[in-house]
Amino acid sequence: MNLQITAHLSNSIAVYDDWSPQLEGLIVYQLLKEKGIASPNPTTEQVKVNMAVIADSIPFEQWQGIYKCSGPIYKYKTEQTDKFRKRWEPDGRVNWGKRKAKIDTSQGKEKSYDLPLFLRLTPRIDWFAVGDKTEIERLLKGVTGLGKKRSHGHGQVHLWEVKKIAEDWSLSKNGQLTKPIPANKYLDLGLIHPCDVVNWGYRPPVWLPENKTLCVMPRMVVQC
Repeated sequence: MNLQITAHLSNSIAVYDDWSPQLEGLIVYQLLKEKGIASPNPTTEQVKVNMAVIADSIPFEQWQGIYKCSGPIYKYKTEQTDKFRKRWEPDGRVNWGKRKAKIDTSQGKEKSYDLPLFLRLTPRIDWFAVGDKTEIERLLKGVTGLGKKRSHGHGQVHLWEVKKIAEDWSLSKNGQLTKPIPANKYLDLGLIHPCDVVNWGYRPPVWLPENKTLCVMPRMVVQC
């Protein structure tokens, strides 16, 4: 079924980029929670096992191994750019014992980062998808916030709306790309004008190395 999925927001949303939040990622996390296997810091092997468990339950159709669910499409009125930083530093109370102190700040709880954070004011975000309407509605009932810094009150969702539409706009709309597509599959869509090419995670979880490749990126988020 061709669908338009809309999150009606109560306030601004905090995002890193123009292609988040990824709706299929939200759905995947809800399925993992239901199974009791969601983890804040899973290993690569845990992710592969968990994704195999829920693979048949993900309520989206696929095209060449890609879920038929667009990136976020919205217009925002204002934007405030901030920084989202984290740096692990020992506070003097760490007891290393006899082992040599070694901290990996590239992953896990001690991972450091310094990222731009965009606070954007928009009343709604739309996604287009092909999938099971009833199951998507059910899973989204448990999603009350989108984007980063939800604990600070950003990205609050006061209503989800899922409706049937006539056209399939999950991958493209009116000749415009609507979802990050691996560059080696882009020409199969029959689109003429390419957009930016970025190393991107096109399947959830987006950080898994196997899910990242050079992707042609859509330009559907605009400032009004």
